Amino acid sequence: MHRYLCVLTALFFVACGDDDSTDDIPDLGFVDTGTGDGGLPPATLFGACANDAQCQAGLGPDAVCRPSTDGFTGGSCSIVCTDRTPCDDGVVNNFCLDFDGDGVSHCEPACQNSTDCRESYLCTGRGDLNPAEESIGVCTGFCSSDEACGAGAECSGYAATCVAEGTVPTEGGLTGESCTENDDCISGWCLPETGPDGAATGWTGGTCLVRCELAPGWNTNDLYFESSFPTTGCEGDAVCFPNGDYTQRSEGVCLTECATDADCRSAEGYFCRRTYDLTGGARTFDNGVCFPME
Repeated sequence: MHRYLCVLTALFFVACGDDDSTDDIPDLGFVDTGTGDGGLPPATLFGACANDAQCQAGLGPDAVCRPSTDGFTGGSCSIVCTDRTPCDDGVVNNFCLDFDGDGVSHCEPACQNSTDCRESYLCTGRGDLNPAEESIGVCTGFCSSDEACGAGAECSGYAATCVAEGTVPTEGGLTGESCTENDDCISGWCLPETGPDGAATGWTGGTCLVRCELAPGWNTNDLYFESSFPTTGCEGDAVCFPNGDYTQRSEGVCLTECATDADCRSAEGYFCRRTYDLTGGARTFDNGVCFPME
């Protein structure tokens, strides 16, 4: 689930730009009300759920509850669809998509940023859904603790996704390690050396990435408000770095934290980037993140 994650162009520019300018920086709580199934209240579209009957009570016979064990944190009510008609709510034009490639499409929540998504969901960039509006995205399940996933599920930390209890991956490359395909990474997300179009991505040898929830304090003026980048929000020694949007709760990417080039894959041309040329002048942070050279 969620193998469709994409790296937004701003992240590429950080790695490949000519200078260090700012432009280049890249328990559900249900109450027994006597309604629905098992005393659970009827659920709303994209709302939390525990079973199909709860969703159908609120949305009709085509509604389903997509569980935490499939990556939908806290469960998520959706509708089986053939077009977007049952998905739109009169305000937001949502999507009817077959994300799993099994021939069955479901309503998916559209978003501009993560503030459009419910708690424990992040707005994942999907410019391919509407090329005229590259900022469009889809709300996708996210976790940073087992508690968020609920009973029968746990959080796969390096994928930041809920999975069935006892099925967290234990093999694969960690954040920043080399890869050629998604299966090489414990997160299930590889940014390869060569993109689908055959063009070089700039990331020599490929790199394993992990999505994360951006902490408060990032901005376009001084990049981050403290002297050190935050190391919370990612498994291992990594920084949750902006990926085109500096807003709190936006979807960022975990990049390897470093103090010197020796902490990076320096033999492959990676370096520890601590200094950034910002609006107010150059600023050097106490720690950095590993990026490839030009």
